[in-house]
Amino acid sequence: MIRQQLGGYCHRIKKVSLEFINNVLHRFETRPVKQVKGFKYSPIFIIGPPRSGSTLLFQVMVNTFNFSYTTNADAKWYGGLSFRKRFFPVPSKETKTDFNSNHGQTRGRYAPHECGEYWYQFFRRKPQYVSIDEVEGEKLKHLTRSLQRLTTAGKSPMLFKNMNCALRLGPVHKACPDALYIVTHRSMLWNGHSLLQVRHKVNGDYNKWWSMEPEEIDNISNLPPEEQVIEQIRAIHQEINEQKRHIGANRFIDIHYEDLCEDPKKVMSNMNDFFKQHGIQMLSSLENIPDSFPLSEQCRIEAPVFDRLRSYVGS
Repeated sequence: MIRQQLGGYCHRIKKVSLEFINNVLHRFETRPVKQVKGFKYSPIFIIGPPRSGSTLLFQVMVNTFNFSYTTNADAKWYGGLSFRKRFFPVPSKETKTDFNSNHGQTRGRYAPHECGEYWYQFFRRKPQYVSIDEVEGEKLKHLTRSLQRLTTAGKSPMLFKNMNCALRLGPVHKACPDALYIVTHRSMLWNGHSLLQVRHKVNGDYNKWWSMEPEEIDNISNLPPEEQVIEQIRAIHQEINEQKRHIGANRFIDIHYEDLCEDPKKVMSNMNDFFKQHGIQMLSSLENIPDSFPLSEQCRIEAPVFDRLRSYVGS
């Protein structure tokens, strides 16, 4: 009992200490500096619905291109990511990822990490959808300064995978007009199936919400679970498409999970062409990615639930 209490006490001290250090780092990272003007490289964002292949795409991209990106080792120090990128870059010869993940979590020190705590420094946790009118001007200035430092700290463009940024595209674009966006797509049926599968695995319940909460969540959450996940996916894509009209379609590229699994090297070649169109010359190599990935389209949820899901998608 004493050992457990001591362990809990030490854990709380460590947590409070990390929060304090990150707050101090955040103040330094977001302070005004005259010599930082504009963006050395355009930040690149992977966005889309959950369970649409974004983690695999993230892994393939960091193994193909010499991106700067947030790693599992960086996640603890979210307040000063630019310092991490400047003084603790990923070694060029280090294995970055094994292409495995569990609900978006990767393995390995230098494997890519979504680093959600970094974004919560600038955006609220709930509700997750954030319009341009709901963000303090000072926080947007801080985000701009932080992103500027991140793009300056690394020797290559910064690649982010934070799916909730799809629900904050207006503010993100205002903070960083130069950003580029990679939108992930997946078969509606199997994207919905994967969401239901995770719900049941994590929550033990198909009906309990999991992951991204679009603006329409209050209405969607009243639907049956198989309809919830489909409308969740549709609402997220609808928000992305709405913002695409404001930002400019030329700053977006669509990637389909099925194409990525079938021929990742072709998808990366197309991605490289997209970067070149925007003046980004990336060092790249296709030697570190496989020729294909297995595409799983087997029912792993209860048959009646899957039948209702398939029927709803078809309707």
